[in-house]
Amino acid sequence: MNAGSRSGGASSGGSTLGGSTLGVGVDVLAAVQLRQDGSFPDPSVAVGEVLVPAGTAGQIIDVGTYLGEHIVYAVMFETGRVVGCLARELRVAPERPARTSALTGVLTSGQTRTSDVSPPKSTGGTP
Repeated sequence: MNAGSRSGGASSGGSTLGGSTLGVGVDVLAAVQLRQDGSFPDPSVAVGEVLVPAGTAGQIIDVGTYLGEHIVYAVMFETGRVVGCLARELRVAPERPARTSALTGVLTSGQTRTSDVSPPKSTGGTP
C-alpha cells in the first residue's frame, strides 16, 4: 500500500468500493487525499506528503493483496503516479462516454477502434 490517508472517509458524490473486488480497467476516483505512508518507492517524497489529491481520476491496472488479507488496487492516476490503494480510499468514477485509455489505446468499453486494426497482409499471389 502506497497511500496513507487511512483515517479519512469517502468524499460525497459517489459510492465507495466497500468490500467488493474490482478488476483491471475500472475507472476510479481518489475518495481521500492519498499520502506517502513510507511505502511509496520514491525517497524524494516525504512521509505525509500528498501523493494524489482527493477527486483525482485513475484506472485500476492491477489487483493484489497485502499480507494475504487486504485487497490492494494499483491505480494509475491522471497525474502519472501509480499508487497502491485500499477500497476505502477509492470510489467508482461516474460513467463517462467511451474514451481511449492512455495506457492501452483500447476503448474503455473493451473494444479496439477499427482504425487501430491493420488489415491482414497478403501472403503471396497477385496484389
